[in-house]
Amino acid sequence: MIKTIAAVLAAAAVAGCTTTANPPSQADEPPLDTVAQLTVARGLSTPLDAYRPDPQQRATLATARELLIRVCMAGFGFAWPVLARSVEPDTDRRYGITDPAEARRFGYRLPPDKAGGVNAPAPGGAASPIAYKILSGQTRQTTEGKHVPEGGCAAEADRSLGFEVAIRDGGMIEVSNLPQRLENEARHGYKSDSRTAQVDAAWAACMRDTGFGRAGNGRDYASWRDPNDTYSQGQVSQLEIDTALADIECKNKHNVAGISHAVETAYQRRLIERDAEALTEEKQKHEERVRHATELVAKG
Repeated sequence: MIKTIAAVLAAAAVAGCTTTANPPSQADEPPLDTVAQLTVARGLSTPLDAYRPDPQQRATLATARELLIRVCMAGFGFAWPVLARSVEPDTDRRYGITDPAEARRFGYRLPPDKAGGVNAPAPGGAASPIAYKILSGQTRQTTEGKHVPEGGCAAEADRSLGFEVAIRDGGMIEVSNLPQRLENEARHGYKSDSRTAQVDAAWAACMRDTGFGRAGNGRDYASWRDPNDTYSQGQVSQLEIDTALADIECKNKHNVAGISHAVETAYQRRLIERDAEALTEEKQKHEERVRHATELVAKG
């Protein structure tokens, strides 16, 4: 089912408020296409997905990274076991919980088959203190005088795969690339957008009307849940389940997922147009990175 943005936002408006697709006071907000009526947010894609690894490629890159760490650590005399990384499941929760079948069983919690972490903790979780320092770059030279790469073997593996690596205060490794930076920028725009704020307010009013929303307009359940709920502690309570189901009903009533996806998509498209040339170069780097990672994994 497809609705125009004007119709969708009119339905989502809080009583007494009016809106247009692109209010004059929000002239810097990107215009939206038609908005799909979304209930379960499964299989959603965004424009920047074309420039990022898919789930299988992410698993390949993660495994290749562990293999590169193993080579680096071996140069310092440490063994580094490698586990093949599995494909992380799609949680379908880009815009919060939307699946009533999951909510009836697990409340707000992820089902076990979507929790990920099949190979967690990391293979080097039990590494010796000196091995960990070499891995993370907390030392730049061994007692034998051997140079340790900046950021350690972990950062060196990321650099070998063609990622941009920055070492922040405290030795934290920050790995970034253009699509990820643009996604973060688009998410910031989407979350600050007046149309997102409006649909969030409509959702929050709906939750309060059903007796579940205690305060605020945010979708973060933990910030406004009932204090009597045992969320994340022990078994899933009936209160958590009832709240999750009311949450989904209010999302569907005001098409929270549909409007959110349309707004975020609009910001991504604008950024893609702005940085088209750089993204083309990044896509070429990504394809080369995946080829390199695939070869590494094949060799083992």
